[in-house]
Formats: sequence, structure tokens, C-alpha cells
Amino acid sequence: MRANGQQPPTAQERDEASRIFVSALANGRIEQGDRDYLASRLAARSGISEQDAQKRIDDAYARISQAKEAAKQAAERARKTAVLTAFLTAAALLVGAAAASWAATLGGEHRDENLRVDPPL
Repeated sequence: MRANGQQPPTAQERDEASRIFVSALANGRIEQGDRDYLASRLAARSGISEQDAQKRIDDAYARISQAKEAAKQAAERARKTAVLTAFLTAAALLVGAAAASWAATLGGEHRDENLRVDPPL
């Protein structure tokens, strides 16, 4: 809803269009009544034909849908990365715990046997 040198769209018009697009994204398609309404408002506001306005609306919806899919894919990649990171962190902690246990056992044996390692001079 660009102004094209005419009166700029009001905040209410922008909010209304946003709500229609958000609803369309949730439903998976733009309802025909909403599409016709947006096209008539856009045509009146921009001074273009209704067919051109409907094409703009369809193009805008397609771009928004692509952005939604890209966001879903990014979220899925982030989820998989988080799961892998958590697994590797747990594995590293387990290896660290095993190493600490082994070292404590070895240190206890040295203490019990009174073994002493003198550093070379």
C-alpha cells in the first residue's frame, strides 16, 4: 500500500491488511472475500486496476509464504543443532566423569601404597 504521491495509507489500513495476511498464513490461503477487499482498497489507494492489485496481493502473499517456510526450515535446523549439541555435551560430561573416576582411583592407589614420585633434579 505505497502512497505513490497520494495520501499515505493510514495505520488502520495497514493493520487491517496485516491481520488479513496473518489470518491467510494461518489458514494456508487468502479467502476470496479478503482478497477482493484488499484488491479494491489497493486499487483505490494506488490508482491501478483491480487485476493489477490482485496480482500484487498474490505476489505479496507468495513472498510471505516463502518467508514462513524459510523460517520453519531455519527453526527445524536450529532444533536439530540443539539436540546434537545437547547429546555431544552429555557425552563429553560422561567421558569427563569416567576420566575423573579413573584418576581418583589411581590417585587413591598411589596414596594407599605410599608411592611417591620425586621430580628429577
